[in-house]
Amino acid sequence: MLKFTRVSAKLCGLIDGFAQSSPKPHWRSSLPDVAKKIALILCLYLVWGVAFAKSQHHAAKPKSKHRSAAHATHSAENAANHAALVIDAASGAVLHAHNAGEPWYPASLTKMMTAYLAFDAMESGRLKADDTLTVSQRAAAQGGSRLGLRSGERIKLDDAIRGLIVRSANDAAVTLAEHIGGSESEFAAGMTAKARQIGMSHTSFHNATGLPHAEQVTTAHDMAVLAQTLIRQYPEYYHYFQADSVTFHRRNIGAINPLLRSYPGAEGMKTGFTCASGYNIVGAAKRDGRRLIAVYLGGSSRNRRNSEVTHLLNAGFADTRDAAHLPNLDDAVIRQASHAQPIRRLGQDVCYSTVPMEGGDAPTTSGTATDKQAQRAWGVMVGGYSSRKNVQGALKRLRSDAPSLVASSSSRIITRRRHSKSSQQYAALLTGLQRDQADQLCGNHDWEQGVRCTALSPSELLVIR
Repeated sequence: MLKFTRVSAKLCGLIDGFAQSSPKPHWRSSLPDVAKKIALILCLYLVWGVAFAKSQHHAAKPKSKHRSAAHATHSAENAANHAALVIDAASGAVLHAHNAGEPWYPASLTKMMTAYLAFDAMESGRLKADDTLTVSQRAAAQGGSRLGLRSGERIKLDDAIRGLIVRSANDAAVTLAEHIGGSESEFAAGMTAKARQIGMSHTSFHNATGLPHAEQVTTAHDMAVLAQTLIRQYPEYYHYFQADSVTFHRRNIGAINPLLRSYPGAEGMKTGFTCASGYNIVGAAKRDGRRLIAVYLGGSSRNRRNSEVTHLLNAGFADTRDAAHLPNLDDAVIRQASHAQPIRRLGQDVCYSTVPMEGGDAPTTSGTATDKQAQRAWGVMVGGYSSRKNVQGALKRLRSDAPSLVASSSSRIITRRRHSKSSQQYAALLTGLQRDQADQLCGNHDWEQGVRCTALSPSELLVIR
């Protein structure tokens, strides 16, 4: 219709131009001149009629008085590859929901529940902020983000919680878990029990850190429930999530959460990342006395995650619909899921890729019995190298320094692609180890500064592979 209108207008312009440019007609040519003017009038009438019909067509479409957060988000990512939820913290009214009930790997959002159980222990009087916790060898060996705790070191409960939330420290998380629960596995069972108690019906925890575990899952709905419960139940501890830095061993360590620095009214909460989960965030912000909670799971990059949660919050604050007419966080429709297993968010082209190491050991086993295979189902990841050559050199030294630990292991190079090829990082993945061998390698071996060693359970190896 638009094309027809343009053609008609052009034709009218030609006729009009011809009439304007023609010399003043002689009386014998007055009749053709009148005909031209009539044609021009009819042509203009036709254009006006088409334009009027088009305007009526658009006017007939229903218009929404309010725009929801869903209309305001600008994501260009595949809709199936992320989940999002925005709620009013006070009422639980849902302003926007997308895949909110789909299972997802929580990554370090897990630490929100770790903090919850620590707050429970403080509230009940079992622990005080100035209590000291002893760091175990296993806690000190945790990889990823950390405070740099050493085995046997003592740390105050308050510092451990700050490190857990502000820096997402895995060594602090395991230290808290072992002190409160006796062991990390027992603590994780308590995390799942607490999740069920507060209405997180589709969440299971198997560790306190959020490091990869195939059965550790949650949903955007459940993370919003956790955030809302933390804010309601423990307002006196909410300041931990609002801190933009933590001081430890006379070092000032900045917060990982970017919202605290970039979004007006931001109150923090938590970020998380693994290859399987993508870039996750639970963010809370307050404006004009109104607090919103936004959950975004599965971002393809830090920038995408930060941009998306910013737009979700902006759209939420701009949404003036009556909460009484909106779905609630408790509504079954918000919890619906179409997948039984989490979507694996980032593929090898974006995150990790495994390449058989040149000159690497061929896989060997100590026997064929199932129990022996199960004993050697652990592994370690040693990362932070700038080139494959550096990884190969580190493994060569490791075979020389600890031959008994790595004799029956196989090795690969893991590539982590960052924003450009020049900023890639490399790690060694060793498999076929017993648990005590993995713990010894990460806990006792003298690794270079800046290199992280992480012991990986069989389920964690499944996710990485």
